Amino acid sequence: MRKSLLAAIALLLVAAAAGAQTVRCESYDGKYHQCNTYDAGRVMLTRQLSDTACVEGRNWGTRNGMVWVSGGCRAEFEVTNDSSDISGTHLVCESLNNIRHTCRAAIRGEVVLARRLSDNACVRGKSWGVRRNAIWVDDGCRGEFIIRDG
Repeated sequence: MRKSLLAAIALLLVAAAAGAQTVRCESYDGKYHQCNTYDAGRVMLTRQLSDTACVEGRNWGTRNGMVWVSGGCRAEFEVTNDSSDISGTHLVCESLNNIRHTCRAAIRGEVVLARRLSDNACVRGKSWGVRRNAIWVDDGCRGEFIIRDG
């Protein structure tokens, strides 16, 4: 038991030293909810979980070491305290007039949605995704994506 506890603490310390954490925050029944980040670093929506569009400043935001959601927004957020953790190639890809669009890119690693630019939802696998050497967007999703090196 003690070894398991020490191992868990060691993993938490390694994650903290890496400078990034993932926080899942969810608004159920349209209600306001806040989630502690324990860090005043940069917060980036990395994975939208809801069908409801998560729009920064409208139904999600940050303040004083926490992220808040409302209006049915459910998402995972990455909190970093080191700007090198959000490095990578930035690419804006837009579905205009709800038409599917493909943006060619050299993808060697992970792709994350850094910032949604549209009112329409950007849900991975539904309105945006990745395929060999491209990011695709559909249904009015417009976003800034980060392509991290593999």
